[in-house]
Amino acid sequence: MKNIARWTSLFLTAACIAANSGIATAEPYPSRPVRLVVPYAPGGTSDLLARYVAQKLSEAWSQPVIVENRAGAGTVIGSSGVAKASPDGYTLLMTNNTHVINPQVMASVPYDPLRDFTPIARLASSPYLLLLNPSVPARNLQEYIALAKRQPGKLNFGTGGPAGLTHLGGELFNAMAQVNITMVHYKGAAPLTAAALSGEIDAYLDVPATTRQLVEGGKLRAVGTTGRERVATMPEVPPVAEAGVPGFDVTISYVVLGPAGLPAAVREKIDNEIGRILAQPEVQQRLQSLELTPFPGGSAEVANWLKAEQEKYGKVIKTARIKAE
Repeated sequence: MKNIARWTSLFLTAACIAANSGIATAEPYPSRPVRLVVPYAPGGTSDLLARYVAQKLSEAWSQPVIVENRAGAGTVIGSSGVAKASPDGYTLLMTNNTHVINPQVMASVPYDPLRDFTPIARLASSPYLLLLNPSVPARNLQEYIALAKRQPGKLNFGTGGPAGLTHLGGELFNAMAQVNITMVHYKGAAPLTAAALSGEIDAYLDVPATTRQLVEGGKLRAVGTTGRERVATMPEVPPVAEAGVPGFDVTISYVVLGPAGLPAAVREKIDNEIGRILAQPEVQQRLQSLELTPFPGGSAEVANWLKAEQEKYGKVIKTARIKAE
């Protein structure tokens, strides 16, 4: 009996220790710094948006939210690091449409863009402008399409690189407008803009944040915006879908993801806090200064959006036989 009592006492003591240990480890999220991985170099829109949102999250949580730029391999380096991270909410990814595009154009990617991540929240979006060099004899989108149909293969369209969103947007325009415009690839936005300004290319896509002043100065002509609505700072520019290509929509959107298996409570806390932040007037003004539109949405909306983008651009990639270089 003494042995039974002794073992019972030891068992109860161990159970109490285990329970207390469990209570100690079940700390409110977040109880330590959070990493927000941006798979792009510093200085771009993705980086600026991430740093602003990270600052607001840090203030709300009284815990540092640290932006970590992990550029390289077309976002694969940063994204794969998050896919392999512990699903505890302390390593997050801020990415965009390329998350579901790159795996379709690259020979090998060490993760599945849907299965290996937990959708958390949407942040903001921005359309592109369809821009022409002023020497192109087209004053609006209808005239540009008519010109392209009269001269199949003769007009050219610059992109920021093969398989990028500006390239896919150009190929989608070709398909939906039923024209044949030749794609010309450049290594990034700077040489692409220089080529457009010099007249080396006839047309290209770029975001309003970097081109609005060029349009206002008469150095480029904007004949359409690629989103579903007009840009607030350029209301005179109609959506491409409204001006001649119904259904056309090429919008860059920014979302937050975590590793697969993220607990629902953690996912909801992050999503709810981001939603609260995006509702603040000062935040909306800041995003508008970056030519971004607040685009709040939770896990289900992000998941549906990622699947839709994967399918839409998958068709373009297959039809145009696009591969990343």
